Amino acid sequence: MLNPTQTHYKIIHTTCHTQWGGLEKRIFNEAVWMRNHRHQVILVAPRNSQLFLRAKKERFHVYPISFSRMGVIRDYRSLVRIFQNELPDIVNTHGNNDTKVALPAAEKTNIPCRILSRHISAHVKNSWYNRRLYKQLCHYVFTTADYTTRHLQTLFNLKDTQIFSIPSGILPPDTLPPRDSARKHLAETFGSPPDTRFVGFVGRLSKDKGVTTLVQAFKQVFQHIPHHLVLVGNGPDVYQKRLEKMTQDLEIYSRTHFMGFTDDVWPVYRALDCKVLASENINGIPFEGIPQALLEAMYCDCPVIGSKPAASRISFGMAIPDCCSIPGMPTPWHNRSGRPCTGKPTPGNG
Repeated sequence: MLNPTQTHYKIIHTTCHTQWGGLEKRIFNEAVWMRNHRHQVILVAPRNSQLFLRAKKERFHVYPISFSRMGVIRDYRSLVRIFQNELPDIVNTHGNNDTKVALPAAEKTNIPCRILSRHISAHVKNSWYNRRLYKQLCHYVFTTADYTTRHLQTLFNLKDTQIFSIPSGILPPDTLPPRDSARKHLAETFGSPPDTRFVGFVGRLSKDKGVTTLVQAFKQVFQHIPHHLVLVGNGPDVYQKRLEKMTQDLEIYSRTHFMGFTDDVWPVYRALDCKVLASENINGIPFEGIPQALLEAMYCDCPVIGSKPAASRISFGMAIPDCCSIPGMPTPWHNRSGRPCTGKPTPGNG
């Protein structure tokens, strides 16, 4: 185990993921924070992944490993060599494929502290190998939401000292643009009049994020509000084309903008009158933990609306309606009290 008198650690993070979403942003943000607090951080990730490239650009020590299913033995041997050479105090795994390789390699090399991070709420099977991962190969399990913690605790009989819920955080920018200038700049980007108002979504374009539901909801209020809908982010090509066709079929295409991926989301939040996250439960299982997108929006003083699956685990005192159910959807731009959503705590609710 770790030396209790030690104050600074060498930490190796591993991930098999190649996207640039909440999971990867969390790893990167926490790596930056830990380095700023004098810890040494090393990242192991697929060579051309966004996390690998950004970490390399920021001068982190990085190792490229693909974590492909066909390369399990090769990747295991590579990790054993890395761990033997680097002698880290902590190894923290973040994805299914890398966890199955990195934890055995960390045990083989007697790493003092081994952490398995579970970033999603999908249920885990009670297989012999999962029991080995969660009960024997790792010392601690980190999750992003209490729901996931309770599930894993019950499934594997984990003690309170073995598993912890640690919500995702954000690294805010040093400055934010004025709301009016951000709004005018966004309008100029789309060739719209400078007084155009916007509501929008920022994140991965996918059905489980509720983007289909949001487009359908926008149709219901299309004639009642002057706003344009902005969808910021990428998704599978087939799904994105289906969304574009849907906006045409619903006759809302003229005021719907597909912005694509942008690395700097902060001016977008400042330009929006409301950020909507309509994530859906999957087979009754919560899809979201603590959505970073809502935290980012709220930091920018951008009002937020979330469906229950998206926002029920954020304790900012705001009444969150299940506002994006279709049909019979309650008025989507207000909370249950009938007051416009501000994205700030309701007085008396903490």
